[in-house]
Amino acid sequence: MRRSERIAGIARLAERKERDAAAALVAAKARLDEIAGRLEELRRYRDEYGERMRRGQQGGVSIGDLKRHQLFMRRLDEGVEHARGSLTRAGEEWCRREAEWRAQRTRLEALERVADRHRADEARTRGRRAERAIDDRACYASSLRQEPR
Repeated sequence: MRRSERIAGIARLAERKERDAAAALVAAKARLDEIAGRLEELRRYRDEYGERMRRGQQGGVSIGDLKRHQLFMRRLDEGVEHARGSLTRAGEEWCRREAEWRAQRTRLEALERVADRHRADEARTRGRRAERAIDDRACYASSLRQEPR
């Protein structure tokens, strides 16, 4: 087996790892986008609910309603904080996945360059052998013509 074929086999494995890393990166990005969307929805809902309650309180509110409102707002705030933490973790995961994909991509490109170099070397070697064979035949033919009869 030629060196280029051995390297090409290794490059195929590296290509599969790079594809797997790319798929994991896409999944991490989708998760990040999903969490960011949920966080934005939760913030918007919290702001809208708070605004509705402020408008409703202008006419006066019972203590019980005020406590329920404050408790619900605290829970919404906790939900927002939890979602922020999830978003941070998802962002960190995306960064890890991106770094892994870049490393796999760099490795694949390096292996492809090595395989290309080996193929070029092998082609040059084949070309030199062919030239040598042609030269040998030409010399042989020339020597046949020069022999006395």
